[in-house]
Amino acid sequence: MGRSDYDSLVQHEAVRYTAFCDVDRHHLDGIPDHPATGRRFSDYRRLFDEGADEFDAVVISTPDHMHAPIAMRALMEGKHVYCQKPLAHTVFLVFSIKIA
Repeated sequence: MGRSDYDSLVQHEAVRYTAFCDVDRHHLDGIPDHPATGRRFSDYRRLFDEGADEFDAVVISTPDHMHAPIAMRALMEGKHVYCQKPLAHTVFLVFSIKIA
């Protein structure tokens, strides 16, 4: 799905890819080099730690079990998120309160 998302979005004149992240180096090496592409990471945490100030939004096209942690990190960084497939198997509301 990542390659399909890339192929669709790279055609849009307002989109500029600043980074890619995939644990499989083969997938990263298959991304064409041209002005619309950016740095490559194999760990999404490094992507956010080192490059979060360079992008406004993320496209998450990972296997299901990684959607939520990556999306949560992106949202906590104030990024817009497009995520393939569901973020969770079930919905469970979690909130915290401060008792004075």
